[in-house]
Amino acid sequence: KLSGTIPPSVGQAKDLRALYLQSNDITGQIPPEIGQATNLAFLYLNKNALTGTIPETISDMSSLERFYVQKNDLNGTLPIKMGDCTNLLDIRVHQQLNGNLAGDIPESLYTLEKLFRLDIRDNKFTGSLSSRVGDLESLIELRLAGNRMTGVLPSSVGDLLALRTLDFQGALMNITGSIPTQMCERRGALGLQTLSANCKADATGFLEVECAEECACTCCDPEGMDCD
Repeated sequence: KLSGTIPPSVGQAKDLRALYLQSNDITGQIPPEIGQATNLAFLYLNKNALTGTIPETISDMSSLERFYVQKNDLNGTLPIKMGDCTNLLDIRVHQQLNGNLAGDIPESLYTLEKLFRLDIRDNKFTGSLSSRVGDLESLIELRLAGNRMTGVLPSSVGDLLALRTLDFQGALMNITGSIPTQMCERRGALGLQTLSANCKADATGFLEVECAEECACTCCDPEGMDCD
């Protein structure tokens, strides 16, 4: 396995299209200079021991398509202007060692018309899911579970015709509301495959999310996380 740190000089690789460093023992921080590698399309840094924050300069990487930093030990927030990476297809930041990525989902992300996967699960993200989520017309997977999000599930998630996975359950997740009817109508082999929410009543009868029987949700108890 490779070890050591990512050198700042990586930003000088102007013609670099792919950087595959996944599943190694890379330590240290992601250098801000990486944002200068503006032709980089595939950035795979997942399954290492990276610390620190995701540099804001990631937003300068106009060619970036796949951003994988899951299963490290990163903290901080997602770059505010990450939506400037208009070619982004796939964002995976889930399951940080101590789950310390936090803050709101940046509004700019809701402009990414090509994005097909957003996986931020098992961190400490807060805030609500914007109604603009319905603008992500290419979205296939939306995984929010295991964070600390609040607010009402926007009805616009029902507009995501390509969606196959919606997972927003978790002991500290407090998204409320109802699963849109039009999503339930798309359940099945050619439509929505996975639908998980805190839709099982707790001991007092309190129900965070209403899920009609025809939706066939995987319902979790927000206290004990007993899912069925």
